[in-house]
Amino acid sequence: MAESATQTQRPPGGFQKRQELLLRLRPDVEITEQHHAGETFYVLKDPLSLRYFRISELEYLVASLMDGTNTIEEISRKAAEKTGGLQIPKETISDFAASLRRANLLANTFADDANYLYRILQMRRKARGLKYKLKNILYIKISLLDPDRFLTKVYPYVSFIFTRGFVVFAALVFLLAARIVAAEWGRLVGGLEGLLTIENMFYFWVIFIGVKVIHEMGHAFSCKHYGGEVHEMGLLFLVFTPCMFTNVSDAWTFKSRRAKFVTSLAGIGVEVFMAAFATLVWAGTFEYPGVVHELSYKVMILCSITSVIFNGNPLMKFDGYYILSDYFQLPNLRVNSMRYVITAIKKYLLQIPVEGGELSDRTNRLYFFYGILATLWLISVMSGICVGMLKKFYLFGLWMTFFTLLAVSFKLYKGGKYLAINRGKIGWSGRTRTVLLIVLAIFIYFFFFFPISAQVTSTFVLQPKNLTTVTVAEPGRLAEIEVEDGQWVEANTEVLRLENKELEMAIVRETVDLRIEESYLNEEKFAVAVGAGWARPEKVAEYEGAVKQSEAKIKEYEKRKKSLTVKAPVSGYAMIGELKQHLGRTFIKGEGLMEIGDPAVMTAEIKVEHQDFGKIDVGQRAVLRIKARGNAKVEGRLEAKSQKQLSQLSKEVSAEAGGHIFTRRNPFTGAEVPLASVYEATVTVPNSEGDLRKGMTGNANIYYGRTTIANNIWTGLINWLKDIFRL
Repeated sequence: MAESATQTQRPPGGFQKRQELLLRLRPDVEITEQHHAGETFYVLKDPLSLRYFRISELEYLVASLMDGTNTIEEISRKAAEKTGGLQIPKETISDFAASLRRANLLANTFADDANYLYRILQMRRKARGLKYKLKNILYIKISLLDPDRFLTKVYPYVSFIFTRGFVVFAALVFLLAARIVAAEWGRLVGGLEGLLTIENMFYFWVIFIGVKVIHEMGHAFSCKHYGGEVHEMGLLFLVFTPCMFTNVSDAWTFKSRRAKFVTSLAGIGVEVFMAAFATLVWAGTFEYPGVVHELSYKVMILCSITSVIFNGNPLMKFDGYYILSDYFQLPNLRVNSMRYVITAIKKYLLQIPVEGGELSDRTNRLYFFYGILATLWLISVMSGICVGMLKKFYLFGLWMTFFTLLAVSFKLYKGGKYLAINRGKIGWSGRTRTVLLIVLAIFIYFFFFFPISAQVTSTFVLQPKNLTTVTVAEPGRLAEIEVEDGQWVEANTEVLRLENKELEMAIVRETVDLRIEESYLNEEKFAVAVGAGWARPEKVAEYEGAVKQSEAKIKEYEKRKKSLTVKAPVSGYAMIGELKQHLGRTFIKGEGLMEIGDPAVMTAEIKVEHQDFGKIDVGQRAVLRIKARGNAKVEGRLEAKSQKQLSQLSKEVSAEAGGHIFTRRNPFTGAEVPLASVYEATVTVPNSEGDLRKGMTGNANIYYGRTTIANNIWTGLINWLKDIFRL
């Protein structure tokens, strides 16, 4: 965005010794008059470098006198005439001219201008060298092309999106989508459970790139719509994810604030429209689950979350930041805010004499509060990214954490060095020292001595209490499901029917064999009874044994056939899940078919690692935060703790899926195997409203005593390091 032409460092040498120079602003520099809050200022656009500079009304007056006919002395005199006698020192005009020269906004004045500008370019490249790239490793921009000609050709085909009719259509789509979200909130939130898996991350990554391309096109075409130029487009690696960026700094030349606002907001508007349209597709495919339904859900979630949390967040240098900067007409808001926070610390905390920086000034107050909030946000984001990377991508997380701590250490070193050099300038009075000592004493008390609740935090999975799994007793093909999902069934009620053609054929074959053996037995018995010469009494016993053996086999087969009709082992609600999709599939013995339980009472199965398991005990208070319900809190008491070590865990509780337990995947079975010893504790959770479902996860806090903030942080740090370094 626009820069301030007066906020640059002094050049090597100046104009003071060359008062006779005729200064001349480059004729191709474009100047736009702007108005805000009753003030007038001007934006200078360099069409060669595509850089923008904002100057005040008085600076513009001086610049307008640089027409190639005036020296510094003449400019000072003529400016005084035009302002009614306001005397502008020649040194001030000289400094302003020097800043214009550094920005290459003056026509050739010195014979060595080319060498001078080349040295300035080298200084800028050095300032943005390896150190700068390492500090901004999560935000890398690579310029690729000038899209202005392409955008000019394509604009007539997309200009309809700026018509009133399309705006009304988009508003109707948004309202309809909002109505669907309100009506299907439970289903929408429930789908978030287990969404961030490794399998889904690839789809999210591809969708994210596509959405950001359309997002940036929204900015570009909005800028073209209002007459601006777009001469830079390229790749932006945001946390190593390739995106697209478009330079629409030409919006600073728009006289209309509405045009600037629409150009800055266009990206968010495009994403919100995409989210709303995806919501309609998602709702329209409820009855046809498949690829389209799943992709529309992912687009809906991604566009809404990224627009609100990232693009709309003014504390990050995305759309929300530029909208806020435009609204207050404060270019370079972030840089200037950070500078002012440092100035305010020197002036008001350390009481070092510095010029300016008065908090009574409205702009300074904005800089101060924005700088503080942006710093806190940056700390929280970087901490979250480092911890998240350590959980999901261990080696990459270690690398990122190392460089983050290195950057923080470098900042602290610079701050400490400054205090050491300027310790004699610190103007703390006796009263200030007393207040600081009191504040320090209060901090030490609350940090090291004030008692707080000690707790163990881990991940849980919800299950209906007394949940019973219906398994396959006899292998067969699933032929019929006689209950619906959520239907109440009584014990011994038929719920499923399997078919086994091989078993039926075996019964038929054995029945035929039985009939043949019975006929042979009857013939031998008849011969023995009439005393026939061909009678064989020894065969009677043989055939009787064969008949009994066949009858036993048939009885066993019939018993197995009867077990193909599956009955409910207990009374409860049937939970068949996606079983209907497996009609016709053959199930093996012992394989689970469905579950039966009463979800009116749920059990939270809390997975606790060995270093924390000894701290908890039955009867302790537990607070559950259920992710799928917006981290809604449910309180209970620890009812049981198992001493049996768990050999494998469900994916939902693993660190890879956002849980607290570090695991590795068994390459043969696919099961998640914990890296450390893990045990299980249970808490009963009432579910009278029926909004809790099997498989929901969240974080559980089990309170076991009292501790201090310092001890809590120290213990957590030790455990965290043990987890990271696998100790």
